[in-house]
Amino acid sequence: MQKFPKIVFKIDCNLDIKVLDALFKKRNSKLGKQSLKWAIEPHPPLKKVLEDKHIPIPYQQKLITFYVLGFYQKNLRKINSQTIEIKTAWENVKIKYFEFLDRIFKGYPWPKGKYVAFPTILGIYSRDIEDKTFQFPYEHSIAGYPLAVIAHEMLHFIFYDYLFKNYPQYRKAKNSLVVWHISEIFNSVIQKTEEWRKIFKVKLLDYPQHAQIIRKLEKKYKHKMIVNHLIDDIIREIDKNKNLFH
Repeated sequence: MQKFPKIVFKIDCNLDIKVLDALFKKRNSKLGKQSLKWAIEPHPPLKKVLEDKHIPIPYQQKLITFYVLGFYQKNLRKINSQTIEIKTAWENVKIKYFEFLDRIFKGYPWPKGKYVAFPTILGIYSRDIEDKTFQFPYEHSIAGYPLAVIAHEMLHFIFYDYLFKNYPQYRKAKNSLVVWHISEIFNSVIQKTEEWRKIFKVKLLDYPQHAQIIRKLEKKYKHKMIVNHLIDDIIREIDKNKNLFH
């Protein structure tokens, strides 16, 4: 019988600081700039700090750290209660979710890992494919959204393992960006299937540059999912539409 992973929920404000620090260092790249913008979206004070050209960069980073620590200190009770609520909700849907993925991956085993979920106050949700750790929003204006994010991140873990085993050429570091595109498109198509939507009632946002490919493939795989065929189609579509990924 397939053994499904058990998610451990932990609170760690330092992870948010680490994520922001990494994004801050990548802010000059197109993707880094966009990701940083999304990350601070829920926090107007951080936006003001980053937009103020008179504040030296090292001091901006110190202000960001100070803000995050202060936010957690003031809102820790709420973050903790929300995390408990989300954990309980996950326990209620996890069996249906795991059984759904077990069917489409034909019993492919889940990779070993820590499987730790961290609530975040940021507007983006980081993951570590190697450790199997990830973040989810501790609260959201859309009911059920954090659950869908947890499911999205967990799907990444089994997908990456499956991809690297069956398409070993993508293990190479030079392919890391295209693998990211493949994985996000794959997730989006899966998330638009009827069975996924029966479990998770909310829609997650797609990356704009993936929209054209997703629209095409979601129609093809709406009722019947064959993982290898979907991966092959995604790879072909990316090769044909390389202009979308510059």
